[in-house]
Amino acid sequence: MQSFSIKEQGYSHRLSYAGGAIMIVGSSMSISLVSLGGFLAVIGWIWEVIERRRQSSAALSSLEATDSIGWKIPAPFWWGLGLFGWLALSLLIRAVSAWSGHLDNSLMPSGDSSAFLWHLKQGWNKELKDAFLILAGLWTFSHSRDGRSRQWLLRCFFWAGIIMLVAGFISVFTQFRLAKIPQYMANDWQDSPDARLQHHVGSIPLAGKVIHLFMPIGLLNTHLTYAALAGIFILYLALSAASQYIRQPLGVLRSKSFWLRVIALLVLGLVLLLNSGRSALLGTALAGVLGLYWFTRSRWKKRARALWLPVGAVALILILGTLGLLVLDRSDGRMKEIATATTGEEKHTDYQRLMVWDAAVEMAARYPLTGVGPGAFEDYVELDILLTGKQEPYLYYPYALIQRGHAHNDLLNFAAIGGLPAVILFLCFWGSVILALMNSGGRARFWRFGLLIVFFGGWFQCFFLDDEVMVPFWALLGLIIPGKKRMTAESVAVKSE
Repeated sequence: MQSFSIKEQGYSHRLSYAGGAIMIVGSSMSISLVSLGGFLAVIGWIWEVIERRRQSSAALSSLEATDSIGWKIPAPFWWGLGLFGWLALSLLIRAVSAWSGHLDNSLMPSGDSSAFLWHLKQGWNKELKDAFLILAGLWTFSHSRDGRSRQWLLRCFFWAGIIMLVAGFISVFTQFRLAKIPQYMANDWQDSPDARLQHHVGSIPLAGKVIHLFMPIGLLNTHLTYAALAGIFILYLALSAASQYIRQPLGVLRSKSFWLRVIALLVLGLVLLLNSGRSALLGTALAGVLGLYWFTRSRWKKRARALWLPVGAVALILILGTLGLLVLDRSDGRMKEIATATTGEEKHTDYQRLMVWDAAVEMAARYPLTGVGPGAFEDYVELDILLTGKQEPYLYYPYALIQRGHAHNDLLNFAAIGGLPAVILFLCFWGSVILALMNSGGRARFWRFGLLIVFFGGWFQCFFLDDEVMVPFWALLGLIIPGKKRMTAESVAVKSE
């Protein structure tokens, strides 16, 4: 793969990097901005490659004599492409079965060519189109081979995090979803199916007034998406502040940047607690523990003992802040419900997750080689509901209420739609990602462990199906993986960090 640097000149480079910046910063605001930025980045990338090849063909002999550098595509991207490739094959098998009339699900079209096309369209729209999100990672990988380009792109992630923090804090105090303000204005500030209100989480009396608090989602569409992306930024804040403190425990207390990080960490921590995205919070906590282990073992070593005091102070402030909100809350226990659910108390909808997991396991056991195929999970769950209702009538109503668009677990979801091969490819993908994170030296070291939020949070949610989460995931993965050099006649020498 050819490498490109922000130091290069030309309209193609400017277009590509401008699109990449819109894609990364836009991930904190709108999936439409992400799509626009990704489109511009890829168009600019293609333009860059064409220009590069024209230049290299004109001076092929001289380039062969120089130390030109190219980069091999890293293993995680190959495993990701392999996973989606297998899902495409599974979909094709199901579509052919439907065309020939041998599909065993009466709820889905079968028996003619229109059924074949219907299944292809369904599978593409539900899961397979997400394969193109890998381009975000390949783009950042090819455009961050030198230190200056990488720092520029990481700065885009930083500003995306600032937007997440500010928008999340503002959304705590308004019932209106910030991304839906135009729809509210057009509808006389009334909610509608296209612009629902945020969930109320508490009422705090202050100075004779009552301040209403709402479940913050910033400029995004769901609280889980916000929690996952904000978790990446909060890990960056925590690890970078900890590193600053360890290097100079007393001198850092006079550092403005250190205190800004600490304040941002506390504010975003309270925002995430009010957000109550439990799977993302669990992923953030586990990724943070692994990050602390890596830094302690590879960089901080015995100096990490100095962290006991600041970590304890931050935890104490967050606990006291949460307890203060619980004590002051006047919303009939709504905040207490959220707090108990966040700390492990069962929510009234948790049984649904167990039921949909059971349905996913049934699918994987029934179709161990190919699964039911992309786009068919919901229809097979509905079939399972009908069959269970006939055998166990008392279970029909609770089964019928479950959210059945996906398995609420990435591994089980891929097992259901792609069978055992998809499970193996999925685990190999994450194995290669974790291996790369542990062996990528100092590259983007404060950001890297945020990627594991998708892994750990994926135990209880299908983050792999959330475009708003996966675009920044792939983009950050491309920045973190160092890659391996190879010599090619086409590539240009780019200085690597």
